[in-house]
Amino acid sequence: MILCRGKTVAEAMNMGEILAERISDLFPHPIRLEFEKVYRPFILVGKKRYVGAMYSANPESHDKIDIKGLDTVRRNCTLYVSRITKDCIKDIIEKGNIDAAVERARKAVDDLLSGGADAAELILYRTHAKKKYKSAQAHLCVVDKRIARGGEPAKVCDRIPYVICKEWVTDEEELQKQRKDRPHEFAEGENRAVQRKVAYRAEDPDYVKEKGLSIDYAYYECKQLKRPLLRLFGPVLGGEKKAASKIWPTNN
Repeated sequence: MILCRGKTVAEAMNMGEILAERISDLFPHPIRLEFEKVYRPFILVGKKRYVGAMYSANPESHDKIDIKGLDTVRRNCTLYVSRITKDCIKDIIEKGNIDAAVERARKAVDDLLSGGADAAELILYRTHAKKKYKSAQAHLCVVDKRIARGGEPAKVCDRIPYVICKEWVTDEEELQKQRKDRPHEFAEGENRAVQRKVAYRAEDPDYVKEKGLSIDYAYYECKQLKRPLLRLFGPVLGGEKKAASKIWPTNN
């Protein structure tokens, strides 16, 4: 990629065509370098991670919003994170309204922490593979629970849906008993408090709905939404620290 500072889209496209011709002249036939596209605006998040309005033919109208390597296009991304980041990208790239994007991100965090997010948008998926893991995996814990409840075992390559729930045992005595019986499920958390590991708090979405289990919204905010927002807004707002101070003003 070449940064064409101060150029219009049309001028950048013309530069690309000229450079492609001149570089092609340096190589023997049939090697040819072709001009592909211009991005404006463009957000470079990192190596092979970027988003921008892509122009390939008409400098007056972009072909599409091209997203590469960001969380919004990853298969293990929740629908909630994907929808919010895509909407923020539209605010920034298509509308040029960074303030609106920041406000949208801030509201998404507030909605999530207040339990206003749609539970269906918080479902995570992992593919069931025939391999061994060093640590407990949420999707495998869900498979084991389904089998224990009389369900069918998962097949290799099945996509296992699950959500992360809050600790459902409220009686301290019972919780300590479970900790003693199944110590592998627990770990020392904040303030040295003993907590059940996240993988063991994963549950089948249908079971969560049936039993009315509480979703751990704080987990989704911290482990699912925060990093994608910081990665997107970091280059736009002058770094991830500044982005965090805008989206999470009360935490700074």
